[in-house]
Amino acid sequence: MQNSVSARQRDPITLHRKTSTGVPVRIEIDDWTISAYREEPAQVLKREYRADGSIHVEVEPELSRHLTSEPVMTINKCWSPGDFTVDFEAGFQRGRITVGQRELTTRCSWPSPAPGYLKWIGLSWKDAEVRGWLKNDSIMTAALAKVEAEGGAK
Repeated sequence: MQNSVSARQRDPITLHRKTSTGVPVRIEIDDWTISAYREEPAQVLKREYRADGSIHVEVEPELSRHLTSEPVMTINKCWSPGDFTVDFEAGFQRGRITVGQRELTTRCSWPSPAPGYLKWIGLSWKDAEVRGWLKNDSIMTAALAKVEAEGGAK
């Protein structure tokens, strides 16, 4: 038997945009998450400095493949309505912060003052897909709806 919450879940949406630095990304939006992935494969270069003074450069395939498959940014809805966790790549490190809708859509202050996190991946609160995602219930609201649909607490 299918409950009303799972029936409301939409198919993921895929968009193609450019980051604020011009890098092409593929964006996947589902009910709870926005994830941005590299469109072009990452290439981690390995340099080998040899005794004869030459430098041998090659692509490190395993790390390159891993970085290509990992999202450069993930935005998750939190349990409390209006809060979002933003997880983003920062070179070989990751940054993670919980923000409100204002920091997500218009202006962020960490790691430095800049446009909202959505702009980093080429999205705007004006995009129909983003507006629809923001209007969708929080995880807590959906969980409560699921409990009620299943007959409430027993």
